[in-house]
Amino acid sequence: MFIKNCKKYGQKQQPLAKLLQLAKLLFGTNTHYMGVIFLIFRDKFNIIIILATCLLIYSTSSCDRHGHAGEKNLENIKVEVNINRIENQIKNIKQKEDVAKFLDKNETFARIFLQKGVIPDSVVENSIWKISQSTYIDTLTRQTNHYFGDMADLKAQFEKAFKIIKLNYPEFTPPPIYTVVTGFENDVYVSDSLIVIGLDCFLGDKAHYRMRDVPNYIYRRYRKEYVVPSVMMFLSNKYNEVETDFRKKTLLNEMIYHGKTYYFMERVIPNVPDSLVIGYTGREVENCRFNQDIIWGHFVENNLFFDASLDKINRYIGERPFVGEIGDECPGRIGRWLGWQIVRKYMESNPTVTLPNLMKDMNAKVIFEKSNYKPLQQ
Repeated sequence: MFIKNCKKYGQKQQPLAKLLQLAKLLFGTNTHYMGVIFLIFRDKFNIIIILATCLLIYSTSSCDRHGHAGEKNLENIKVEVNINRIENQIKNIKQKEDVAKFLDKNETFARIFLQKGVIPDSVVENSIWKISQSTYIDTLTRQTNHYFGDMADLKAQFEKAFKIIKLNYPEFTPPPIYTVVTGFENDVYVSDSLIVIGLDCFLGDKAHYRMRDVPNYIYRRYRKEYVVPSVMMFLSNKYNEVETDFRKKTLLNEMIYHGKTYYFMERVIPNVPDSLVIGYTGREVENCRFNQDIIWGHFVENNLFFDASLDKINRYIGERPFVGEIGDECPGRIGRWLGWQIVRKYMESNPTVTLPNLMKDMNAKVIFEKSNYKPLQQ
């Protein structure tokens, strides 16, 4: 765990302290349950058994620990999800005349994504023709079809997510979804009118083709299970209002903004692990959860929350393999993770606040103060 590499908070937690911390996560300050834990620990041989049991209970319950009863009854919410497999249509183009028919058939895709009407038609048509005749793209398309199959699982995930969004935002209309295989390293495009997923970017470690200049700690997010979370992250931008005055931009503003993004994601795609929401490994998520008091202490002692320097913001918000200021095993973007925990605590402490209320609230300082977030102590 990264705490043993921490420059200032270097004492590693003992198993008992870890377990008591986990008990607090499970039971809060309920003295009855905590008393049971202490009684059990009279026998030191029970430690491993109880720890394993607590982890099992926590992992089982964590999937729905942020669930909302109103979002479990979605049968009456009607949405239509169509996934248009553009890559297969392109693969079937045999003559140049077929390109124009393809573009006419997929007018929205051509106009918005391919910029037909902005870019000369001849340029757009020539690009599609070259892709359709490329043996390299043909091989990539076959590999993509094998990896993704009929995409029924992703369609079901999209349908549930769209229903929850519509429940919270009745005016929401799901954009049509198009999938492509181009080799151009276009991963996800999201607008009110269109969603485009570059499937060849999400082939994972087995891909014959790998995106260039993408480090491993980022590349691991480009797998099938990240497709829906990636789209939901971009969809949240429409609802996530943020302070636009750069003179008021602080690290806390960025933390809360990203925290709202992750909270939106966990609400609309419930029952997915935190690792798929934030793009950490499972181990990184657990390390952050168990060491949140150390993370918190670093931010407090270094007066980081209201720091407005771009350098500090990038250190704790931007992409990095790890945050060395805290520890060599502390994952990058740790400020986003901490902001997420603050937002979670804010919503837990203020149950009358709805998801739309949260997303349109730009006052990071008030959210921070009303969260009453206090990480677990040893």
